[in-house]
Amino acid sequence: MSVAEPASTPRTKRSKSDGPRYASRWIISILALCLIGAVVWTSPTFLRPMLETGDGLAGSIQTAPVRRGTLRINVTEDGNVESASNIELKCMVQGGTTILSIIEDGTRVTEGTELVRFEASNIEQAITEQTIAYERARSSYIQALETYESATIAVKEYFEGTYVQELQVAEGNLILAEENLKSSQNMLDYAEKMFRKGYITQLQLEANRFSVQQAELDLGAQTTARRVLVEYTKPKTVKELESARDSAEAQMLAEKAAADLEKSKLERLKEQLLSTVIVAPRDGMVVYNNEQSRRRRSNNDIDIYEGATVREFQTIIRLPDLDQMQVRVSVHETKVSKVKAGMPAVIQMLDHEYDGHVVSVANQPEPGSWFSSSVKEYATVVSIDDESLSDLKPGMTAEVTITIAEHEGVLMVPLLAVVEIGEDHYFAYVRTDKGFEKRPVVIGASNDTAIEIRDGLVEGERVILNPRAVIPEVRTEMTDAQQRESEKESEDDREADANKGGEAKPPRSPGMPSEGGRPPASKKSGGPPRQPLMTYDADKDGKVTKAEVPDRMKGFFDRLDANKDGGIDAQEADAAAKRFRAQAGAGPTSAPAESG
Repeated sequence: MSVAEPASTPRTKRSKSDGPRYASRWIISILALCLIGAVVWTSPTFLRPMLETGDGLAGSIQTAPVRRGTLRINVTEDGNVESASNIELKCMVQGGTTILSIIEDGTRVTEGTELVRFEASNIEQAITEQTIAYERARSSYIQALETYESATIAVKEYFEGTYVQELQVAEGNLILAEENLKSSQNMLDYAEKMFRKGYITQLQLEANRFSVQQAELDLGAQTTARRVLVEYTKPKTVKELESARDSAEAQMLAEKAAADLEKSKLERLKEQLLSTVIVAPRDGMVVYNNEQSRRRRSNNDIDIYEGATVREFQTIIRLPDLDQMQVRVSVHETKVSKVKAGMPAVIQMLDHEYDGHVVSVANQPEPGSWFSSSVKEYATVVSIDDESLSDLKPGMTAEVTITIAEHEGVLMVPLLAVVEIGEDHYFAYVRTDKGFEKRPVVIGASNDTAIEIRDGLVEGERVILNPRAVIPEVRTEMTDAQQRESEKESEDDREADANKGGEAKPPRSPGMPSEGGRPPASKKSGGPPRQPLMTYDADKDGKVTKAEVPDRMKGFFDRLDANKDGGIDAQEADAAAKRFRAQAGAGPTSAPAESG
C-alpha cells in the first residue's frame, strides 16, 4: 500500500481554519505507521512469512535438509612430518663445544661426507699435556716394575742359592767338627796307653786331653750354627726378602694403575678429537635438529647453526629414511582417551591427501613451556601408508584427521541448525507451509559440522541454519536462559557454602569466570559443541563485533581480535578455533550451508 497520492490529483486550496485539523491527521497517520512497524518487527506471526520468502527484515535465510547418512567423529590436529627411521648424530665432545662449520640443512649426502666440524684447539692442547703426563707415569711404572722383578729374584735366589750354600757350609763344618772330635778322642786314648807304659810325659797327656775338649766345643758351636741358620736366619731373611718383593709389587701396581689412567685419559682425548668431526654413516638428507614448535621444546634446546654453542649429547643432525614417513601430532588431554592405535587417519598437506593410521599414543604428556604449562598434550604418531612419498620432506606441516567413530544411517542436520535454550533443551527451526516452526529435538553424537537427531525431525524437512543470527526471539530466549542458569548456579554455590559453614558469596554475573579463573563449563557431555564464532555475525557483514557476541565472550574478545580492527573475521575465527579446539570441540571450520 502506498501513502503517496497520484501525480494527476489536483491540489485543493485550504483555508486557514483547516490547518490544525490537517496537521492532526498527519500526526495520527505517522503514529499508526510506527505502531504497525513495531508489531511487524516483534511479532513472529508477521516475521515468518518474510523469513520464508527471504524478503523483509532478516534478508536471505539459509536452510539445510534433514538427511540420513554416516556421521564421522574425528579428531583433527596439526603436526610435523618426520621419518619413522632416523639416524641421530649427536655432539659427543665432553662439556660441549662450538660448531665451526656445518653442511647446509636439506643437503643430500653420501656415506663418509663430512657434515659437522667442532672447535678442537682446546682438545689438541689437552692431548699434548696429557701425553707428557702419560710418559712420566709410564717411566715411573717401568722403574717400579724393575724393582719388583729384582725383589722377586732375590727371594728365589735365597731359597735356591744363598740358603742352600750356607746350609751346606754349616753341615760341612759340623761333620768336620765331629771328625776332629773322634780323632782327638783316639789320640787321647793312645796317649793314655803310652803314658802308662812311660813313653810320654804327663804334659803330653794333658795336651791330648785339651785337644779333645777343644774338638767337643767346636762340635757344639757348629751344631748351634746350623740350628740358628735353619731355625732363625732363614725365616728372618725370607721375611725380609718377601716383604721387599711385596712392597715392590704394590709400588709397581700403583705405578701401573697411574700409567693406565693417564693412558686412558689420553685415549679419551684422542677420541674427543675424532668426535670433533661428524661424517655421514649412510646416504641421506641432512635435517637440522631444530624443532618447529617452541612450545614442544625444553628450555635447554639450542638452535643449530654455524657458530652455535652446543652441549654434550645434543642431537645436531638427523639422517631420515625418506621411504618411511610419519606425522607426529599433539592431542589434547580431553581427547587423547578416544584415540587408539590402529585408528584410520587422513593426512592433508601439499594439496594432497594421504592415508594413514595411528601407530602409538604416548602415556605421558609432553613437556610444555612456561606459558603453556597448564595445557597437557600427548604425542601421537600417525604413519603415512601411501607408497609414493617422494614429495614429502621432514619438518613439513600436516593436518591429521583421525576417525575415532562412525555412526551409519543416522538422521542428522548441520551443527548450526540446533540451538540450546536453557540447560539440556535443544531446538531446531523447521520450515513448514505456515512459516518456520520452533521444534524441540533430541540430539546424539556430533562432530564439527553435523549433529545426530534422534527425535523431533523427519528426513527431508528443512531447518534454518544459525537461527540465532536471524531470529531475534532466539537471541532473547538464549540470553534469558543463560541469565537464569547463572543465577541458579550462584544460588547453589551460596547454599553449598552456607551448608559448609562458610561465608556466602555474592552471585556472579552471567559469563563471569569461577574462582578457578575459567569460565563455567557446560554440565552436559552429550550436547553439541559451543557455537562457532562466525554464527554471531547477526548483520552478515563478514565480521563479528564485540556488540554481537554474548557477555561471556566479551572478556576475551580483544585477544581473539588479532589485527585489532574491532571485529573478528573468518580467518581470525578459524585461528581461535584451532587454539581453543580442546575446549570447544575439535575439527576444521563448518562446511558451507545449503541455501533455502
